[in-house]
Amino acid sequence: MNNYKISKKDVQEKIEENYKELEEKKRLLMLNLIAEILTKATLKQLYETSN
Repeated sequence: MNNYKISKKDVQEKIEENYKELEEKKRLLMLNLIAEILTKATLKQLYETSN
């Protein structure tokens, strides 16, 4: 009857998988933010020096 029983090991593996996925998303967001900041700073500097 209870075909949906989940072991603690399966739950722990799923938690770890979700945690790793979340950390990867956070890392990519941070890298994108850094790239955006550097791009804006570079463009600003080029604009200011071109005048």
